[in-house]
Amino acid sequence: MDIKKALEEAKLLPIITLENDEAIENVKMLIEESNIEIVEVAFRSNLAVKAIEKYSTIAGVIIGAGTVRTVKEAKQAVEAGAQFLVSPGYDSDVVKFAVSNDVPITPGVLTPTEIQKGVSEANLSIFKLFPAELIGGLSAVKALSGPFYDIQFLPTGGVNEDNFEDFLANDHIIAVGGSFIMNDKVTKDEINEEVERINSLVKRAKKIK
Repeated sequence: MDIKKALEEAKLLPIITLENDEAIENVKMLIEESNIEIVEVAFRSNLAVKAIEKYSTIAGVIIGAGTVRTVKEAKQAVEAGAQFLVSPGYDSDVVKFAVSNDVPITPGVLTPTEIQKGVSEANLSIFKLFPAELIGGLSAVKALSGPFYDIQFLPTGGVNEDNFEDFLANDHIIAVGGSFIMNDKVTKDEINEEVERINSLVKRAKKIK
């Protein structure tokens, strides 16, 4: 799978955390009824594997796993049907597992040293910048893009409805991620309204070339 192309086209990567079975079902409806093209299910609860298994059967939507911190989690995610992995930091063992199994991975970085490590160890060209706002947001992206002119970033952490378009306007940002894109605590009564909100965000993102 060409995760680079998928992110470039989608521009928005919802990061969702499931806390109970009802949330799994409600979010499934959001994914099916909205125009979201790609979703990251975070390993922040013990329901991540169950959610990935259920969502990976949804036609036309790419499902991946996020907050993947160990090789064990990476294996669980791939076995459940995850088509890509995202980690909050850079772990060589997790990256090696992904590369050896032809699973796209976007590891989190904060420093030039981590970016250089990903390039030299695994020939990676896309990195999650997390927490983006903490290290300067767009200013950090612009600074890092100097020496790493051939690298693209997926910023999360501090990206929201008010500033995501500013991030996407930068050529070195392939897409933005965050929990702001999709409300994973939505109730059944709120689904229609939430779908409209999500589609509005998608429409705004698609306008940015």
